[in-house]
Amino acid sequence: MKDWTTHIGDHRAYIFPATRNEVSGNWVALVMPEAIPFRLGLMTYAAHLIFLHEDIEQASITGEADTKLDSKIVDGLAAALPTVPGAETNQTASLSLDRLLNPLIKALMSTDRHTATEIVAVWRKHFATPDSTAAETVTSFNTYIESRVHTASTEAWLAMLRYSLGLHLSASSLEVVPHITVAAMKSVTLTTDYWSWTKQSRSPSNNVRAMNAVPFAMAELGIGETEAREHVKKMALEAEMEFSKLKKAFGGAANGKEDTEIATYLDAVEAFAAGHSLWCSTCPRYHGLV
Repeated sequence: MKDWTTHIGDHRAYIFPATRNEVSGNWVALVMPEAIPFRLGLMTYAAHLIFLHEDIEQASITGEADTKLDSKIVDGLAAALPTVPGAETNQTASLSLDRLLNPLIKALMSTDRHTATEIVAVWRKHFATPDSTAAETVTSFNTYIESRVHTASTEAWLAMLRYSLGLHLSASSLEVVPHITVAAMKSVTLTTDYWSWTKQSRSPSNNVRAMNAVPFAMAELGIGETEAREHVKKMALEAEMEFSKLKKAFGGAANGKEDTEIATYLDAVEAFAAGHSLWCSTCPRYHGLV
């Protein structure tokens, strides 16, 4: 929070709920419970940076934020990826963001260059494609889910999860399990929507951005707010059960070292979803305490 205020120049970090509180603890520790301790610290720092960016992104919808910040972050991340065309000569990155990002990127690279490179690449994709799906483009409940789950943001959290454990999975290994991890992240998304709706529904209207499944369920099913929220809960539980079924089926067919590492990754994804559910059920942000 201090670094953000020092280098970015606003006080958003001190009013943002952040990733930890006295009730729920550290969100990153809950979703990455077996993380290597030093890496857990880096992931907590990184998660706060992402959440602060998303807070600014949401504010920018109503003109409250510097919308140029997205491109500056992308430039700063590109500078850490020399394989990105033009990155070597890119001089547009914000000096303030350099000071914020560079120490973090250097720490990641020095710890585990292989996985850190994956993280930086997907962060760049995440920040270059803001999570700001227009509500008017969402035609159904399922379209909303697709717009929220199949994103660079999901890829970013999964890459960070692998880094936290020091897992080096090949591209071919990762191609085996996307349908399984998607089920877990669908559960994560719907769990967030279920618990956050009470707060969101009482906030000033922001109809230009698709941010919660509840109103889409209300519109598509022709039901009231209470019933729609219960429908979202039901869908979250079904996604959780689907993940468990797919994970069990993979484990039963696992064979060899590579499959064992994938199984470890799926265990971590399961813990991520479980920790997130616990966080949402207790955090002050969703329960009228902040």
